[in-house]
Formats: sequence, C-alpha cells, structure tokens
Amino acid sequence: MNRGPEFRTRLKSGSVLGGHVFLNDPAVTEALARYGYDFIWIDAEHGPFDKQNLLLHVMAANAGGAAAFVRVPGQQMQDLKYVLEMGIDGIIIPQVMDEVEARNVLELCLYPPEGTRGFGPRRAIAYNHQDLKTYLSSSRESFVRIIQIEHISAVQRIDAILSL
Repeated sequence: MNRGPEFRTRLKSGSVLGGHVFLNDPAVTEALARYGYDFIWIDAEHGPFDKQNLLLHVMAANAGGAAAFVRVPGQQMQDLKYVLEMGIDGIIIPQVMDEVEARNVLELCLYPPEGTRGFGPRRAIAYNHQDLKTYLSSSRESFVRIIQIEHISAVQRIDAILSL
C-alpha cells in the first residue's frame, strides 16, 4: 500500500514495468508482482471481478511488492468509491471525453476541500496503523490518477484536458 510515490519516482526516471491483469485468479497478480513488475493494472472495466475478488487482487499486488492500479468500469461515484477504499495506489478512469469529465473524475478521487471523495480509508491507512494526518496530507500527491483518452473527440480536447 502507498506505493504511489515510489512509482512516480520510477516513472520520472523512465524505468517502469507494469502488467495488465484480467484473469480471475489473484495468484496471477501476486506472481507478476513478485517477478518485479512496478505496478499491476487490474482491469475491472473488462475483467470478471466482483468487489471481493478485486480486493484480493489488490492485496496480491501489494503482497508481491507492486503498486496496485485499478481500471474502473465507469466515471460515476459508485464506480470509484469502493475501489478507492481498497487502499489502491492508483486508479485508471476510462473513456474521458473532455475537460468537464476529467475534472469531475479527478475531484471524485480527492478529499475535500480539493475534491468530493468520501471518507472511508480503512485499508488505505493500514487499519489505523498509519497516521491519519500524514495520510490525508500526502494522499493528493501520492495517489496516482490516470485518465484514458480513447476517442477522437477527446483527442481534439486534449489541450483543455491537460490544462487541469
């Protein structure tokens, strides 16, 4: 958990290796993490995961030493909330079409006053073994937020999206 800062450092150095998981068995995720992958992208948009199985994949990535990123199935609060509370290191949000959608989904990932994220970080703060103030003050910078530009109309809005 909280491997976001390490991932960002490695990304800036140009040396990042990640794996994409859409298989149901968390042992696959753990094996990839133990083979030295920096992050595991768990695909909840196209994969066969229910909430419990998704959490097992997040735990497997963490146990193997990799950052756990989850691609969520949509952009609504109900698509993000349960995943954010699993203590993931990053979130991947598909099909962002313009700067309004980008702003909305980014705000859903941030605690107030910057965003609208609800408060339920049990696993993210190691079940109260991490200092809450430290977690809150560092979560904006340590949590990785990735939006996917997958449509030509979004590409045409890329400058406005990147200005956020």
